[in-house]
Amino acid sequence: MRVVFGFLNKSFMSYVLPQHCVEAFLDKIPQELKELLGKPITLEGVLIDKECLPLTGLITHGLTPTGERGTYVEVYKGFLPPLPSFTPAQCVLDPEGSIIGCRYLLQKKYVGTSCTEQDLHDQITRNELSELTAKLLESLNSEGLWLYMVDCKRKLTLVKVHEKIA
Repeated sequence: MRVVFGFLNKSFMSYVLPQHCVEAFLDKIPQELKELLGKPITLEGVLIDKECLPLTGLITHGLTPTGERGTYVEVYKGFLPPLPSFTPAQCVLDPEGSIIGCRYLLQKKYVGTSCTEQDLHDQITRNELSELTAKLLESLNSEGLWLYMVDCKRKLTLVKVHEKIA
């Protein structure tokens, strides 16, 4: 199955989805909002096993959403749709890579290969979250907005969306 990394061109609203799910998700967005967000731009695609439920998310490396030097990571179990209706685990790391804090919320829904939200019963653990943030930070090579996926074979794919973070 091909998984695509992309964003909506007017908003940098990002997604990591099976290719066949992109249009299905965009069809759910009201037309007025779709015009504000823009058209999908695919940055990269990778092949994964159809049965895999990966970890996906986004990273702002260099600046946190509150404007401090550091890195902000969001972690979803399953695929990352545009405009997700569920809350990810969220971590802030200092410039040296130490975790300053994590907001570890139980994710109740996930998006799988069926392109629909389903109930999630197997949460990401705190240890998995710590291991993942360390692996992500060691793999980043520049500042900016990134998307990532860790497949079921633990292979990490990182894709840069944008150079600067406003």
